[in-house]
Amino acid sequence: MALQADRNLYPGINAHLNSFLQNESGGWRSFHAEHITDIAREVDQRLPSGYFTRSEKSLQIEDFDPGSGDQGRSRTTPDVTIYRQRTSHRGLSQARIQEVVPSLTMPLPETLDEEDELTGLVIYQAGEGSILGRPITRLEPLSPANKRGGSHHEQYMHKRSETLKSGLRLVEIDYLHQTPPVIRVLPDYSSGAPGAVPYTILISDPRPTFE
Repeated sequence: MALQADRNLYPGINAHLNSFLQNESGGWRSFHAEHITDIAREVDQRLPSGYFTRSEKSLQIEDFDPGSGDQGRSRTTPDVTIYRQRTSHRGLSQARIQEVVPSLTMPLPETLDEEDELTGLVIYQAGEGSILGRPITRLEPLSPANKRGGSHHEQYMHKRSETLKSGLRLVEIDYLHQTPPVIRVLPDYSSGAPGAVPYTILISDPRPTFE
């Protein structure tokens, strides 16, 4: 018999809801998008003057071909057809019944690139570098496919390495207690390792330290 509750029974992260979102089609993507918005709102309220957040394309991807290195598309959807109606000088009623022909046909996934991207959050310092300012820190809520053992882990780790080499601080928020941590040296909660914790916030600061 399934148990249901109309409020969160946990003092913090709801482990049962997390498990459901990871196994429900599209569940984690929806949570990811909404949670990024919540994080941005909270962070903006706490940043000092001259700093702001901006949602940007995530380091993570959802469909990656390890053989070619290309980001692929896995949708099975019909194509989109754009029609141009033939006009007639014999009146509007005649134009309405004339056959229309496609002026352009393209696969639907090609029209949905923006929608198909996960987003991360970047903190900028205004007034330095580009028009936006200087990027300071990137925040990434991790997704199942990009965790260790996931189908896109290798590609994510490459992008992660490039981010740190650029000098950008990286904050990875890991709610995925059912999968191993993204960094191998961390204790694995999913396998019952001693000292492991179910949820982590991993902060990587590549800047040199000065004594």
